Amino acid sequence: MSFLENVDNMKDKILMSEDPTVMTSLDHETITKARRKHSKVLLIADGVKNIEQCKWIIEYANWFAPGSKVVLISQNKNLLVDAGVRDVYEVRTLRYDEALQLLSHFAFKQPYPPSDFEQLAVRAVHLAGFLPFALRLLGSF
Repeated sequence: MSFLENVDNMKDKILMSEDPTVMTSLDHETITKARRKHSKVLLIADGVKNIEQCKWIIEYANWFAPGSKVVLISQNKNLLVDAGVRDVYEVRTLRYDEALQLLSHFAFKQPYPPSDFEQLAVRAVHLAGFLPFALRLLGSF
């Protein structure tokens, strides 16, 4: 198994695990390789649900070379603040014109919908709740 496959495997274990303290020898081997190579690591953890998991991931990132970065993604801003996260970026919803452009980009391959599809596109934007991923999915179909 390659180094990158080990890292992917470790990432899956971290993200899927209900117990964030679980580590296997494979994980230790991957960490050792990364440290030996003085690798800077970008660790992205999506769906962080509890403070123990959050703190463990932050500590885990300290095992890598200086300059490594951690991105924690959670729907609970207070969880991140309580865990000591220094920089919290709160994602806002798209404005109406941005949402319409995004939908049009995926649905029609142009910045705005054709006039005969404008009402349908407006309805789709509202149904998607101005959420980028939902707009992309709707536009792709």
